[in-house]
Amino acid sequence: MSSEKHTSKRYIYDAMVFLVPVFLLAVMLLWQNIYPFGEVTILRSDLKTQYMDFFMYYKDVLTGKAGLDYSMTKSLGGGIIGLWGYYLASPLNLLILLFEKSQIQLFVYIVTSVKIGLCGLTFYCFIRYKFKNLEMLPAVALGAAYAFTQYGVGQMNNLMWLDGMYMLPVVLLQIDKYIREGKRILFCIALACSIIFNWYTGYMNCIFAMLYYIATQISHSYNYDFCEITIKNTVKFWRVVKRIFNFAGWELLSVGLSCFILLPVVLAQSGSRNFSDNGLFDFKTNGNFLDIFRGFLIGTPNPNTQITLYCGVLFLLFFFYFFLDKEISKVDKLSLSFLLMIMVFSMFFRPLENIWCGFRPETSFEYRFLYITLIVVLLMVAQVLEHYEK
Repeated sequence: MSSEKHTSKRYIYDAMVFLVPVFLLAVMLLWQNIYPFGEVTILRSDLKTQYMDFFMYYKDVLTGKAGLDYSMTKSLGGGIIGLWGYYLASPLNLLILLFEKSQIQLFVYIVTSVKIGLCGLTFYCFIRYKFKNLEMLPAVALGAAYAFTQYGVGQMNNLMWLDGMYMLPVVLLQIDKYIREGKRILFCIALACSIIFNWYTGYMNCIFAMLYYIATQISHSYNYDFCEITIKNTVKFWRVVKRIFNFAGWELLSVGLSCFILLPVVLAQSGSRNFSDNGLFDFKTNGNFLDIFRGFLIGTPNPNTQITLYCGVLFLLFFFYFFLDKEISKVDKLSLSFLLMIMVFSMFFRPLENIWCGFRPETSFEYRFLYITLIVVLLMVAQVLEHYEK
């Protein structure tokens, strides 16, 4: 009976962590007089000029009035697989079947709400597994914080990128299970789905998956003694190296599982953009490095060339305390600091940013992988909150 009550309570919290971001989104739109709670349209920027037409076209495909192989509505006509794989492959877009073309705004609002809710839910499930002693209420708050980071709010007009945002915690959860329990198949499926849902953010998630695995595997396997190097530690080191190569093999398998969509989409996309830009690896930076600290403050404009790591005023205090917390081991501090350093440098140095963006320079919607940096910040916060009562 007690087990049934515990399961029922868990489902309640799961539902709550999904509904809290959905509710907060509704409050935000109501406050700003935005549809469906006001007269201001929810359709703006590319969402208005491009994606609305894509969604209506996709409805025609699903109802048998058009095909995915070729479309005369694409400029002078052409193959449509690249467009579909980048903008429309998310399974949540199937909800368009429930709406008429005249209800496209309502469809966009519903899909946005579901994706924001999934961001909160998947991050909640991830950190509850990773940090066993983390209480449910702080975990719910962290889930809402992840859903409403600067990236989550700022990219609501690029709905396809939110798929990568809610899928990343799923991938990271399976990496932790891979390390702790040896469950490899679920990791393969999760990463493949992330690529299939949106290959662009899936590509970014693939890069971070390897970085996260290295940091987490080292943290999981070792308690370093920097004053003494023994034969035992050397053996452990090469064992970890072998595990990293094994993981890379499983990650490549995930990419292979998604190739039925990934390959034709990448080939189609490569024909429309110049991948051999001469300035791709020119040494450039994004503003002043010290501006990053301003990005922790609420109210930073979006989109913005300034690196913004804001994810909550209260959590900001726990983030800085992470580096002083004596309850957290040095290895854990080093592993997460390593991830944060890589992500911040990737946003600051243009050549690294171009690699994350698929080896192409981007001049709009800065820091398309910002959600990955923010998830590292929130992981630091979660590790402090796991024992904050002490």
